[in-house]
Amino acid sequence: MELSARSRYNPAVEQKLFVSRAGADAPFAAEIGRILEDAGYDVTLQQWDFANHSFMERMHAALAEGARVVALLSPDYLRSDHCAAEWQNAIASDPLNTKSRLVLLRIAECEPIGLLSSLAYWNLVPIRDNRALLEQVVRDAVSQERGREAAIGPYWREPRTIIDPEAIRSVPSFSGREEELAAIATALTDDGSITALQGMGGVGKSSVAREYAWRNRDRYAVVWWLNAQNEDGIIEGLVKLGALFMRGLDRLADRRMAAEQVTRSIVSGFAKPALLIFDNLEDERLVRRWQPRTGARALVTSRNAAWSAGVRSVTLDVWSLETAAGYLLRESGRPDLSESEALEIAQALGALPLALSHAAAATKARALRGSGVATDPRRGDSGTGARAGSSRRCIESDEPRRPVRGLRA
Repeated sequence: MELSARSRYNPAVEQKLFVSRAGADAPFAAEIGRILEDAGYDVTLQQWDFANHSFMERMHAALAEGARVVALLSPDYLRSDHCAAEWQNAIASDPLNTKSRLVLLRIAECEPIGLLSSLAYWNLVPIRDNRALLEQVVRDAVSQERGREAAIGPYWREPRTIIDPEAIRSVPSFSGREEELAAIATALTDDGSITALQGMGGVGKSSVAREYAWRNRDRYAVVWWLNAQNEDGIIEGLVKLGALFMRGLDRLADRRMAAEQVTRSIVSGFAKPALLIFDNLEDERLVRRWQPRTGARALVTSRNAAWSAGVRSVTLDVWSLETAAGYLLRESGRPDLSESEALEIAQALGALPLALSHAAAATKARALRGSGVATDPRRGDSGTGARAGSSRRCIESDEPRRPVRGLRA
């Protein structure tokens, strides 16, 4: 391609742009390059500039000269390790892209993943054939003066919440707890707030925390789960989060230092707050130690009923018998299970959600095998009654050793 457009470069713009694209997207990348050069930008594009040179050398040279990276998102782009290296280099020292060194243009149907999902992008898919509108949107996207002002139109996509994919999800057959969910939301309104969701073992603290996080994920920039039974679990969870933003962080030998870097320079740097869930925490000093000073909220699940001033506590009690029986009737898969039988089982299990989920699963499994249902949950024979006794004993062995406020006698 002849680069006559370079003669129209306006030095006053003082902007260099490196267009990062997948090989299959080269034709459209050239179209984007021409739009940017016609707007006065100094554009570096692989098929224009790197034909007779080392691609990586020229790429690093362009970035070293201050070039911003315009990444053209497509399925091929997201699958390419070379493309990942290009956009990651652009924000290596600024993982939250606060300096706008990385400009994302979505040019084909695809879903940004990982760190890319936390960054805003411009959607060019519906306007690829509208040349006039395409030029306007591309120019707005790269303009540091117009970019923020224009980022309210129909082709702008706000960053999505980064969630822990292994822990944050909707809880199947979630029942009740609407008052507790509302109380958590109210308690977590202030920057730096800590809310403790406390109750006895098996009452469903982790499930409530997970459901709250899932329902309210759009309020936060990050929603991340930390196994907080000990400090090592917290550190590893933070390092795992930080590795999304900083390549190689999870390979550092000093895990504590790596985790401190996450709380100091990443979690607190978003426009929206981060939500860190400290699951199964017993030592309050750990949440005080690892919660970022600003920009984050902490939701704690714990059996501990004693918290210092400044920690808002939401007590989780057992289900009501009506809620427990309704859950069994829905989840057991047994049309022959009567309401009175469900109430009796719920009462035998102390209306503990964890025990009831075990009982419902066992009853459903027996239904698939064509077995009958025990009508007396206190009996020690096979069927739901035996499962009820077993579930109750498991929960009782796991109850807290110290008293918990607000629980029924």
